Formats: sequence, C-alpha cells, structure tokens
Amino acid sequence: MSDFADLIMPREEASMGYLKQCHVNPQKIKLFSDFTSLVKGQVPGKYAHLRGGVCIIPNLRMIDKGIISLEDYLTMLQKVIYTSQKAGKHIYLLNHEGAGDEKLAYMCRGKLKNQVEVVTGLNGLEVKGLISTAYLCVTSRFHGAASALNSCVPCLATSWSHKYEELFKDYGQRDCVLDITSIDKTLSKIDEFLQSDVNRRIREHLVAQLPYIQEQSRNMWNLVWHI
Repeated sequence: MSDFADLIMPREEASMGYLKQCHVNPQKIKLFSDFTSLVKGQVPGKYAHLRGGVCIIPNLRMIDKGIISLEDYLTMLQKVIYTSQKAGKHIYLLNHEGAGDEKLAYMCRGKLKNQVEVVTGLNGLEVKGLISTAYLCVTSRFHGAASALNSCVPCLATSWSHKYEELFKDYGQRDCVLDITSIDKTLSKIDEFLQSDVNRRIREHLVAQLPYIQEQSRNMWNLVWHI
C-alpha cells in the first residue's frame, strides 16, 4: 500500500524503524510527533470545581492487552487516588473515550465507596479542556498524555505500547511511564509529581518545550498542503 502514498508520517522512531524494515521508500517517510498540540481544548463550565485536581484516566486496553489483571489495575488506581487525597488534592476519574473505559471508571469508583467523581460524556475538545485545568494527570490513554503534555500539565502514564515513552521523550520528559510491577515505585513517583516545587518545575519545562513541538506540527501541515 505504501506505493500509493505520497507521504508516510510515523509519530516516533520505533515506528519509523518498522517502516524501514518493511522496505518502505525512505524518501516518503517523514518523522513528526503527535500533532494535537495545535488543538485548543474547551473547558466545560459545569466542571469548574475540578480545576487544580488530579485527573485519573483509565484504559481498558491495559487489561485486554494482558498488561495487568483487572483486580490489580483497580487496586493500583485506588492506591494512586488515596495517595493524591493524602496530599490534599481533589481527584476525579475521566472517561476519555468509550463505554469500556466508562465502565472501568465506575468500577474503580465503586471500590472507593463512590467518593470520587466520574466525568463522562464529554466531546474531544471538552476532554482536552478539562485535562488542561488539572494539577496532575495520571493516564492510561495515549491521547490523555498528549493532551496533558501539550497543555503543560505534569503527567504520568501507565502503558501498553512503546508509543507512550516515545511521546514523553518528545517533550524532554524521562521516567514518566509508571512501573506497574511495583506499587511502591508507582506511588513514590506520584508523590514526587504532587510536590509543588517539582510540579512547577515540570510545568515550566513544558511551557518552554511547547513552541518547538507546535512548530513541528505546523511544518508537518505545510508539507501536507504542499503535496
């Protein structure tokens, strides 16, 4: 199929490597990061009370891809929420997309005796807008991480694919994919990102990095329109 394409744009180096292994014409391959940095979110007014909270985004793929069992995943999310609450932060669960993730969010809420709000039914721009108001985003959805990073919100992620770590690298972030095999390491990382000085330093770094990411996206679209 690549013979019929004028341009192929992998989002990270690992995917570019796979294309080259498939003997795709290297002249057609152009590497660009996730391009949603140019998209502005819309903050839903009805959730203004969640501003400055910790946004938790579950993802059914963590389970059906065999990364972690349902029970262990829910237990991990529960402990992340307790750790955030101990730091004095308001927590909410955000359904980023789909009925499966919504069910997962309510299952997690049930384990917490319904003490955490579940936000669901938002469109894509509203989802990004709400994420942009968070103090910290802990996400299992890739585009939840992308929306946080290009909104300059500190972010940690659980991952079922190499693309999460590659996305963080684009923003000059390291060690932001949580080690779900160790709950102690996971909670230690959450604690670190909840600290006001660390949180502020990460935000400042992302603010400085964002113009470079956005310029890449503009270059990508200019290349597309040129063709």
